[in-house]
Amino acid sequence: TNRSMFRFTMLNHLCKDLELIKDPTRPSDRVRQDASRSPGGDSRVYFNNCVGCHAGMEPLGQAYAYYNFEYTDDPESGALDYTPGVVQPKYLINSSVFKDGYATPDDQWDNYWREGPNASLGWDSSLPGTGYGAKSMGEELANSHAFAECQVTKAFQAVCLRAPVDSADRSKIAEITSSFKSGYNMKNVFAQAAVHCAGE
Repeated sequence: TNRSMFRFTMLNHLCKDLELIKDPTRPSDRVRQDASRSPGGDSRVYFNNCVGCHAGMEPLGQAYAYYNFEYTDDPESGALDYTPGVVQPKYLINSSVFKDGYATPDDQWDNYWREGPNASLGWDSSLPGTGYGAKSMGEELANSHAFAECQVTKAFQAVCLRAPVDSADRSKIAEITSSFKSGYNMKNVFAQAAVHCAGE
């Protein structure tokens, strides 16, 4: 269903797991048919828990609708299956779980997290917040403040061999993040982190 692929995209590019950004106030019109609206027979579970992730994840994850990874037990023999214009069958599985759910027609994605509490991730207002395919969705993520801060934090941890621990570290992360956003040069990020941690 590519939900895992979207989750790992968020972890690697925004340093946020879905639990940290779940928002049950977003519209749930794009939650697919395979997601039960009453898991275990209790719709409160869906409305109080499940929808918090699904409502934002599903419209963004639709960018991967034409992708599938074919694999066997041999980890070296996997291959990416890309079917432009044709939604992968896994997006339409278990359609009888909730027939009134969303049936994915194409790879158009929308970022419902531009509003609500996840607006704080710093989405770029010069971008439309919608598009087709993985490339434009990647641009949406890569132009967010959360992406820049995530990459800077990872570089800081790699160079300093520790996480930021105090206000001086957090201040430096903010400074480097601002600098990184002006040109997206990772070499400079590593160099600035190294200067900050020199002599530790």
